Amino acid sequence: MNLAQRATILRFREGDTDKVWAIVPDVTVGGEHLVSWGRTRWDGKASAPLQSKRVSGSENSRILKKLNSGYSVWNGVKFDLDNQRVIQADAEPVSKPITNPCFWYLIDFALFPEEVALVLHHISNGLHAFEYQHGYPGLVAEFQSLPLVRSLRRGETMGQVEYTAPPMSVLVLFALRRAHLLLVKVSDHNNNLLPHRLTGLRALMSDEGLFGALPEYWQPPLFQAFAAAMQCIDPVFNLAHIQSNTPAAFF
Repeated sequence: MNLAQRATILRFREGDTDKVWAIVPDVTVGGEHLVSWGRTRWDGKASAPLQSKRVSGSENSRILKKLNSGYSVWNGVKFDLDNQRVIQADAEPVSKPITNPCFWYLIDFALFPEEVALVLHHISNGLHAFEYQHGYPGLVAEFQSLPLVRSLRRGETMGQVEYTAPPMSVLVLFALRRAHLLLVKVSDHNNNLLPHRLTGLRALMSDEGLFGALPEYWQPPLFQAFAAAMQCIDPVFNLAHIQSNTPAAFF
C-alpha cells in the first residue's frame, strides 16, 4: 500500500448519487497532479478502484470548482496510490492484486465486424509486401497467430493485450484506432490512453523493463516501412523513383 502524503479527497452525495473525486499534487517531476474520480461504492473500509489521469494547472482551482459544484471534503480517509482508491484512515493494508501489466481495448458496437476485418486484411497484405521487400519471412504467420487477431476475427469487442505479448499486437490496436478513432479506445494499465502519435507509442514501447527488447524491424530505418505495412502511418513515397517521360515544370 502506498498512501499519498498530500491528497485532497472530496465526496458528493445526493439521492442515489455517491461520487468521489481526489487530487494528489505534484506526482511528476514536471509538477503534474494525479486526479482520480468515480462512483464511491463505499464498503466501510475502501471505495471501488477509481479512474485516474495526470493533469497540469492549478490544484486549488480544480478543488474550488468541485466544491462549488456540491462536493465536500471527505475527512477520515486517505488515498491509496497502489490500488487507486480511497480507504479508511485506519484501515488495514489492502494487498494489491497480482496482475500482469496490459493494454485494454474497447470497440464500440457501431463498428461492424466487417470493418475490423478489413483493417486486418490490409495489415496482412502490408506485411506480405514487407516480407518480400525487406527479407523478413514469417511476419504474416506471426500476425495471423496473434491471440488478439483471433479474438477480433471472432467478433470480440473488448479485451486485453499483456505487455509480454508480441509487440506487433500493440500496432494492431494502434491501426484499428487510427482507422476508427471515435469507435476504438485503448488504454494502458494506468488508464492512460494509447498515444495518438506513432513516435509516442514507440517511445512507450522502448521501455525494455516493461516490454522487453523490440525486434530489429522496430528500429530505424526499417520501422517506418514496418509501421506503414501495419497500417499505422501512410506509406511514404520516394518521388525520385517515379519515372516519367514528361519534362518537369519548375515554378
